[in-house]
Amino acid sequence: MVQMQGVQLTISLSSFDLSSALVQAIKEQGIELHNGDIIVVSSKHVAVKQGRTRVLSEIVPTAEAVTLAERLHISNQLAALLLECSERILGRDPSGAIITATQGTYLVNGGIELLDAEREIVALPPEDPVHEAEQIRRLIYSEFGVEVGILVASQAILVGRKGTGGVAIAVSGFFPVIDERGKPDLFGNPMKFTTRGLANMLAGAAQLLLSDSEACVIVTNSGAEMVNQSFSFSDMGIPPEEDIFPNTEPTDPNNV
Repeated sequence: MVQMQGVQLTISLSSFDLSSALVQAIKEQGIELHNGDIIVVSSKHVAVKQGRTRVLSEIVPTAEAVTLAERLHISNQLAALLLECSERILGRDPSGAIITATQGTYLVNGGIELLDAEREIVALPPEDPVHEAEQIRRLIYSEFGVEVGILVASQAILVGRKGTGGVAIAVSGFFPVIDERGKPDLFGNPMKFTTRGLANMLAGAAQLLLSDSEACVIVTNSGAEMVNQSFSFSDMGIPPEEDIFPNTEPTDPNNV
């Protein structure tokens, strides 16, 4: 049976050593790790670890950002960050969220997350999250002697569905996609097309526990196949030419 357990961390709004903080928290909270466990880490806290935070009031927007802000009815500063962090800006949904696309994944507000509303501090998407996942995995093995998988998760949306879910943006130590083709289905027929996005499933489930205090979730008995390899956001995405959803041209603020 799959089990999940949150790990409480003391998080700073300035750069900090996430790997060491996670190891210390696991020890202090008496959590027992096992070979094959998957540790899901919030992308927001990876970004803070890297110092990828911004104060909105300190951002000087470009003319392009001002034009985009007027059309989307958002602040000039947020528009500037959206242009910095997104490959494509698709528009504004009825709730006011800005829907963006990066490497085939649809994100809310370009993956930018609010950290401190009063001081208007936001976290940008982390840079090279694969490196961060590998670093955490190595330290976990060094400290506990177990082979675990690391998954960096962000919030995302499903096309045509309400609410946000989770998406894996980096994986280290296990295969993020399980190929079921050739295996028998419920009726004994060989499956021709089925692949299971295990990493995204775990990222979505972990959103139930991820919060400002519980920055990581440990998943036991996930069925993941372990491997000494890492996978990036693009490795888990679909090439544009294979995407079944209509392609959208790169952002043009005059056409949003």
